[in-house]
Amino acid sequence: MTPTDTRLRLRAGGYCPIPVQGKIPASSAWQKKNDANSDEIELWALTYPYASNTGILTALTPCLDIDINYPDAAEAVEDLVSDRYESDRGYVLVRFGRPPRRAILAV
Repeated sequence: MTPTDTRLRLRAGGYCPIPVQGKIPASSAWQKKNDANSDEIELWALTYPYASNTGILTALTPCLDIDINYPDAAEAVEDLVSDRYESDRGYVLVRFGRPPRRAILAV
């Protein structure tokens, strides 16, 4: 699956994808790009060929940001969320930035 395929699927799922290189958004106006249409997403492969990763704007996809620097405490928070929601609502999506810090997406 290409980055464009992934981005189009995310858009179809109600998310706001953006092209990123590593963790850095390809566009300087990335915070305002919450309404990219299919044509624009397909154009990103040519406009930003180096941006093979995909980010999701969290303005419309809230997350629990666990900015805790103590590994045991950060893991305890993640475990609490997993115990409470995983069995009823599917799996918990966790993103690591600078471990042990992490974010849990609300999906």
